[in-house]
Amino acid sequence: MIPTPSKEEIFEKVREVLVDALAVEEDEVRPDSTLVGDLGAESIDFLDIVFKLEKTFNIKIPRGELFP
Repeated sequence: MIPTPSKEEIFEKVREVLVDALAVEEDEVRPDSTLVGDLGAESIDFLDIVFKLEKTFNIKIPRGELFP
């Protein structure tokens, strides 16, 4: 059985994705950071972020979750 990752482990992986996708510094990505306001993400970045999160965590994020 695969152990469930801790919140910290999940956050670190999400941080890596955001640093790569948005070309921001690691210390800019905090648990309370907002994608647009704090990290400067634009709408075009969202698909890249979702693709990378899906690949990193082997999950599928419904597009309706992004653009309701």
